Amino acid sequence: MHVGGKPLPACGHLFHEGCVEQCLRAHPTCPLCCAVVVRLPKTPAGMQDRMH
Repeated sequence: MHVGGKPLPACGHLFHEGCVEQCLRAHPTCPLCCAVVVRLPKTPAGMQDRMH
């Protein structure tokens, strides 16, 4: 049995990454405890240089 996964930052619950991504697209909360999962947008290319 393979045990592993990606922990959600809000609560630490582990889920298979592909499965939890589908759930989070529909509802931005943990499927187990309903903690709100905040997903920050990715920094556009080139913006990191301007931030320093």
